[in-house]
Amino acid sequence: MINYSDKLRLQLDFIKYYKSSQWSYQGIKQSSTIFYLILDGQGTIDFCGQEFDLNPGNMYVLPAGLEMNLNTAMYIEKVWGSFRFIIPPGFDLVHKLEKVYEIKKVFDPKVLKDCEYKAAHARSCLWQFIPHIQDLLCEYDLSIPSPRDQKLINYINKNLDAQLRVQDIARHVGMSHEALSRDFKKKYKLNLKQYINQRLNQEICTFIKNENRKYHHIAKEFNFADEAYFYQFFKRMNQCTPTEYLANYPY
Repeated sequence: MINYSDKLRLQLDFIKYYKSSQWSYQGIKQSSTIFYLILDGQGTIDFCGQEFDLNPGNMYVLPAGLEMNLNTAMYIEKVWGSFRFIIPPGFDLVHKLEKVYEIKKVFDPKVLKDCEYKAAHARSCLWQFIPHIQDLLCEYDLSIPSPRDQKLINYINKNLDAQLRVQDIARHVGMSHEALSRDFKKKYKLNLKQYINQRLNQEICTFIKNENRKYHHIAKEFNFADEAYFYQFFKRMNQCTPTEYLANYPY
């Protein structure tokens, strides 16, 4: 099996422990890619007419943006969270998932339940997901970025906010705006401005899930002109408001 650990970066946006007998959500849409590691109990995921039984020891990966029903007949105990597999120059590989994945017998429920370091176990389980998405990997160039591309990526990561312009990046790497945009789209199949917006949105989503901040503070943190422009950007990128986005994380 190919080792992708040197080509991909696994990012856990958050990880939580959950146990409840009141787990029932109908027509819910995840705002990011979610994983469940079932520790105990029983439950179901109903997705596009296909029902998955949630069994201890199994991992389930739920795609972002697609509607599904979540239920338990008795109670459910699980470790869950949001994750991304980042590929050069910073794309999220799993944002393109279009179905629910069930990976059976991935871990020992008793070991994970008693383990203090659940994030490390979750990471180990998520790496076992890679063989199930080989078709997505084939769509991307996983070679090490060139020195110029790495310079571009570093500049974006360092200066990522709502005011970052393609012209500034082009000046930094010593290219014209037109040549850089054309070269980037040819190599990565994505407009550079779209890439900047995707990266900015990823950082904002992670921030609002982990920081209890007023939205005008978030707008200021990411250098938006005002709170209204921040709302407009967020709704365009996520098809929901920040409040609606956070409402998708009660479980």
